[in-house]
Amino acid sequence: MNWFTMQRRDKAFLIVLFGFITLFMLPWTHSIYILNISLLAWAAYFGCVFMPLIALVITFEKSRNVAVSSKEEVDQ
Repeated sequence: MNWFTMQRRDKAFLIVLFGFITLFMLPWTHSIYILNISLLAWAAYFGCVFMPLIALVITFEKSRNVAVSSKEEVDQ
């Protein structure tokens, strides 16, 4: 039962996001330290800073593609 469609890029982003969260919440990330900061903290930083930036890039790219396609329809 497919009651809404989702683009392939959006599905991939969600899968990567949930996989990232699942992977870095495992217990082994608490004991690994890089520059005296645990891997869990690095992952939290990456998740809080870079994941929203990636989502914004995807959103702006989609809106740009919609604007270009609507402009092409108006020109025809």
